[in-house]
Amino acid sequence: MDVEFMALPSQNAGILVFAGHFGDDSARGECRAFLWESEKRRFVLSKVLATSGAYDVEALVPMQGSGKVGMVLVLEDRADVYDVSVEEGMLGLQLQQQLLENHGRDAESFSLHGREYLALACFRS
Repeated sequence: MDVEFMALPSQNAGILVFAGHFGDDSARGECRAFLWESEKRRFVLSKVLATSGAYDVEALVPMQGSGKVGMVLVLEDRADVYDVSVEEGMLGLQLQQQLLENHGRDAESFSLHGREYLALACFRS
């Protein structure tokens, strides 16, 4: 289970994302994304994604000057990379890539010497 906050400064918004999986052996889970309503000063459930067991969610920093924000959702059978946007008060999650790595548990993004990196931790049985 994991939680991540993503600020969208160019849109004066924020998103709170929870990733989780059910405690049984079915490898099921979900990701719930809440959009910040600044006028009402509260989070509102905006999207629910059914998953194969979500273990981690990681915010991706804006790409060099693009202003775009993304997220990685780490699942039992892959990791999904999304573009995140808010238009007219609606949260948009656009799937950009699937990393086909089984048994992912954690993701971290970082910058080093002007380049962006994503590390994905997986366990092997």
